[in-house]
Amino acid sequence: MVNKKKEFCHYLYDYDSDDRILKITPNPDTGNLHKLPLSMYQVNLSEPKGINEKIWSRIFTKFDKGIGETIYKNALENFLGISNRNNEYTIKDVIITRLDFLLILTEAGVDKTYQLPISAYSFLSDINPSYSIMITEHKDDSEIYVEWDSLGYAIKLSEFTLKS
Repeated sequence: MVNKKKEFCHYLYDYDSDDRILKITPNPDTGNLHKLPLSMYQVNLSEPKGINEKIWSRIFTKFDKGIGETIYKNALENFLGISNRNNEYTIKDVIITRLDFLLILTEAGVDKTYQLPISAYSFLSDINPSYSIMITEHKDDSEIYVEWDSLGYAIKLSEFTLKS
């Protein structure tokens, strides 16, 4: 038997067409269940106005042309001092239990299981195995990190316990 919990979340919205801003108000009963921003600005890619819109237009255009990932990787390395190490530490699986976060990596052809208690970081109780994870090296301390780049979280791999 599978237990499934269904949650409904509705938002009220208002779109200001003059300023091209979508304002969202979450349902007070469920809150901002989907973690949506409370306002979003529409960028006009065909006729950008102002410096911010022109910058975002260039960025989006590069992603549309398929070179966005290269730009992102270069920005990580050159500006933030972060190198992607997914080729050396291949993520084989992610397992989340009520108590632990388990990460199975293939290093030099050998599978290794790393474990960290969910209680070590509060955000671990809110994630699921499908979230994008990167294995990186930070130049400032030469440490290997497990990163959720879309969420802005990083944990040193040395904080994990290596299971045998």
